[in-house]
Amino acid sequence: RNISDAEMEIVKAHNESEGRYAIRRWMEELGVDYGSSLIEVDVVETRLDTRRAGVLTDEHAASSIPGLYAVGEVMAGGAPAGRGAAMHAMTFGYHAGGHAARYAASAPEPRPEGAQIEQEKARVCGFLERKGNLGAKEISQVVSKIVEDYGGLFTRSEGNLVMGLEYLKRLREKFSSASAANLHELMRLLGLYNQIQLSEANFVSALTRTESRFKPSHYRIDYPQENDAEWLGKVVIVRRGDKGLEVEVRAPRYPRVEKILAEMNSARS
Repeated sequence: RNISDAEMEIVKAHNESEGRYAIRRWMEELGVDYGSSLIEVDVVETRLDTRRAGVLTDEHAASSIPGLYAVGEVMAGGAPAGRGAAMHAMTFGYHAGGHAARYAASAPEPRPEGAQIEQEKARVCGFLERKGNLGAKEISQVVSKIVEDYGGLFTRSEGNLVMGLEYLKRLREKFSSASAANLHELMRLLGLYNQIQLSEANFVSALTRTESRFKPSHYRIDYPQENDAEWLGKVVIVRRGDKGLEVEVRAPRYPRVEKILAEMNSARS
């Protein structure tokens, strides 16, 4: 009720796209109409999960790179699978899509740099042209071992995290000698390179946060207690070109609460 016919069609189409054909068919057989019949529903609330890491975005799901958006599990605070992930992705996806359309309408046409394209082409094709014993299977096993032994749930300490970062750095430096026998292995290698970089960011974040929070998601065996006085906020990892990783600690902000308080203070004065 109280929604337009066009919005009602979106609801119907969504139910079909999610595979709920039986529900719609059953409602039609009973003569139940979406727009006029009273239907009892169960409301499930979705929210940002502040424990989850991911791409930092604004309220439009826009990242720090103009034109790049992140929704669902890849965004910071995105709901994990099985805990409202679909609703979360659809809600932010809707807002991100509208904002992206407005951005695309006014953004200048991108002009890729030919030299950069050739450089990336040479890097990617090099894995196929190279012959060697270091492949996706071996690298995957090493990455998993480093992350588990030095940055796992109950292994995080300053010594272990520093050592794990050193091992990840050595692995990344050896990556240029890796080879792929086919396109499938090439796909895995490219994914593993991203995984190494994300693991480094995760280790740096865990090393920076000298406390434990949301146990066991982040548990430092050398700092087992929470420390709100110093660490009630986000650890933001930034990579700017080839300068390496930079760390920013940002205090939490609550814009809606701040607005309400500002209005209250204004009314009092």
